[in-house]
Amino acid sequence: MEKKKFTELDVEKLNIVDSNGKIKMTLFNQENIPPVILDGQDIMPGHRKDNPIGVFKLRIKKPHIFLIYWLAFSSLFFILQLLMPYLIKIFLVFPLSY
Repeated sequence: MEKKKFTELDVEKLNIVDSNGKIKMTLFNQENIPPVILDGQDIMPGHRKDNPIGVFKLRIKKPHIFLIYWLAFSSLFFILQLLMPYLIKIFLVFPLSY
């Protein structure tokens, strides 16, 4: 296949595909914003009409479970941030040997 070089290219939507033609990435303008699909459902219906560049709203079926996981993860991350300087010193003094 011959490579072509362009100085300027105007498109409204550009699909990046693999060798089989399956879309891997899409670049688009504001008028061509695709739906946000999660588990086969549009989780933000009407987002392109009302506020195309608005805040992402996630619909969670069990918010209490989500909150528990989020708190556990954020707490673990905070603890790791506090411990990281000490862990680095320990691994510098006692490197892992295989």
